[in-house]
Amino acid sequence: MKLLRRCLALSLAFLTVLASPRPSAEVSAALPKSLLLEQAQNLAVSNSSDITQKSNEIILQEMKYVEAVDGIKAKVKNLRSFRWSPLLSFKFPEQLNMTEEYELNVKPLTLQAEIDTLRHEMNDLRYQAIADASIAYTDAYILQEKIAFNEEAKVTAAGWAW
Repeated sequence: MKLLRRCLALSLAFLTVLASPRPSAEVSAALPKSLLLEQAQNLAVSNSSDITQKSNEIILQEMKYVEAVDGIKAKVKNLRSFRWSPLLSFKFPEQLNMTEEYELNVKPLTLQAEIDTLRHEMNDLRYQAIADASIAYTDAYILQEKIAFNEEAKVTAAGWAW
């Protein structure tokens, strides 16, 4: 819903710029005269709060994944090495049992699957933003053409009415 409002605001801003009186020649050279579809789509994607939120979720999951992998490596190294303390407490290398092995193998895979799912969701949001921007751009262009046609018809009608 927010994206639709932003796209409509973008199209209204586009129409406002086109409908505003023309500035002098010096200023008009500095101002862009049209908004391209690609620019509108890029603006819609970059201003989407949903895409930003999903990107933050992906970064969080990637951090969890890195921490989990580092923790697993440390735990495996600790279990498979000879350890001792100054009080002559010796701990010999141990083999992982089946549940520990399963847990250590599955945790990174589940986190990676969650990251992949979030990336797919972000792509879906990106494509939705592009589609909404394209629709809003098309609507604005059609309205612009209708206005130009009506103004031209008005000028033509005024020219014939002597």
